[in-house]
Amino acid sequence: MKKALVTFAVLGTVALAGCKKDWICECTYAGVTTQAEIMDATKKEAKEGCAKHENNLKNFDPNASCTLKSK
Repeated sequence: MKKALVTFAVLGTVALAGCKKDWICECTYAGVTTQAEIMDATKKEAKEGCAKHENNLKNFDPNASCTLKSK
């Protein structure tokens, strides 16, 4: 019984982590704060998209930084 409970808990966690939803990538560069929406993405996909956005902004401002937030 204990083994089955642990298995269901792990599967439930994996299922929730794989859910797609909308995200906000909030970025600050050159004294300006902007938000970019990342639609229908897993957390991993949204993190990757936000990191790419940050890298693009670093072409304009080397101190640019972005933070991922759930919507």
